[in-house]
Amino acid sequence: MSKPHLRTGAAAVILLLVGLTGARGNSDFDRVQRGKYLVDAGDCYACHTPSGAKPFQGGRALATPFGAIYSANITPDRKTGIGSWSADDFYKAMHHGVSADGNRLYPAFPYPYYTHVTREDVDDIWAYLRTVEPVDNAPPKNRLPFPLNERAAMRAWNWMFFDEQTFHSVPGKSAAWNWGAYLVEGLGHCGVCHTPKNVLGADETKQAYQEGNLDAWFAIVTGMAEERGAHVLRFAADIGQRDALVSTRSIFMAMPPDYHPAEGRTIDIELVGCDYADHEETYWTIQQDNLRRVFARKVKERIEQKEIRQLSVFALEPQPLLIELGHLLGDIVPVTVHQRYREPPTWRWQPDQPVITFRLSEYSGAPDVPVALKLALSATVTDDRIRTVLGDDVAIWSLTAENPHNDIMRRPDVLVEFKRHLRRLFDRIKAAHGEKAIINVFPALPNSASVEFGRVRMPKADLPLHVYDQNRSVGGFVPTLRIMS
Repeated sequence: MSKPHLRTGAAAVILLLVGLTGARGNSDFDRVQRGKYLVDAGDCYACHTPSGAKPFQGGRALATPFGAIYSANITPDRKTGIGSWSADDFYKAMHHGVSADGNRLYPAFPYPYYTHVTREDVDDIWAYLRTVEPVDNAPPKNRLPFPLNERAAMRAWNWMFFDEQTFHSVPGKSAAWNWGAYLVEGLGHCGVCHTPKNVLGADETKQAYQEGNLDAWFAIVTGMAEERGAHVLRFAADIGQRDALVSTRSIFMAMPPDYHPAEGRTIDIELVGCDYADHEETYWTIQQDNLRRVFARKVKERIEQKEIRQLSVFALEPQPLLIELGHLLGDIVPVTVHQRYREPPTWRWQPDQPVITFRLSEYSGAPDVPVALKLALSATVTDDRIRTVLGDDVAIWSLTAENPHNDIMRRPDVLVEFKRHLRRLFDRIKAAHGEKAIINVFPALPNSASVEFGRVRMPKADLPLHVYDQNRSVGGFVPTLRIMS
């Protein structure tokens, strides 16, 4: 049974790659880099990396209508991964759906799509996977009823539904069209989500791409566990005009593999129209009051009614309001805060990126002076700028990054480390300056860190905050909002 847009002849795909991504390099470095690109295109990380685990170590539960199937360890570990496999073994799994030990694979590993990938591309993927960190991790056994727990049953399934053939270009179509078709029908395995399935879990090929089942895809990736459903809180000015930055699709696609949307819409909070300018403190008072009212109505009431049990937060507002949002969220429900990047433009965490080297500085002088907390991860904040606001006699505590820049917060574990440092600073500042002190906050933070800063502070235990914001029209920090309780 043929699939649409598949043809014979091998050279065309290579020409596509030459035309769209440059000539294939012959060096091992070129192959590994291209392999990484292809692994990213196939989103292998999502299914092969459980939450909090090392990349590609396997063991993520993939819920199917027939039971749970656990993803394989595809690191080069020789005992529990694919380190003892050959390139031919890997190609056999991708193209034929057969493991190195001869066992038939289940199509939860979408080999009916991967069979279309060229041998050259499979070899490049193999070259890249050989470079990732080996992880000794044996995934749990699949939970499937008889006879599906017998892999021999896949022979009948393959006979009925599996058509082995490599993708080849369609004459008369452009290189871009063919490359797109190659990705859609191969590594992208788009039909897994966007093509209806029959009772045996195979694609209804006559309805290819005609029925998107996004909820089912999220359920598969996250293990179909109810506790992994999260309501999405979207906090941004002019949401309708900033669709490219805060689109529902980009947000929902950033949630797996840890969570999936609990409902098909977002909870939106926007700034209120105001005649005051943002260098005036009244502006911030109005926005703070609006945020508290809308949050109480749209979020807090639903939490109290047990409708919301988990929140995923996507926010692009000014830092003082992000800190206020974090203060309102606190720990009333579990919260996952996401970060928007400029390059590449995505909300998805990037756990393979470098960590942040944090620097902490504590004040050791007289306690009865104004207290400043400098938080400089996205940009440098000099002490002189703080003294311009609070005077020369000021206690400056700081948490900064060694090399601050806009896209610095790329890993969730680094955000957790940032929160640990904050918790220690809150305790140390209170111990040094007493119960009556107020912390003047001077932030230059990524959005996610601003929200988490507000969440880390404990209303009944920590000191009040007076938050400042860098204002270009004034040319320095201006006072914004106060968080007293």
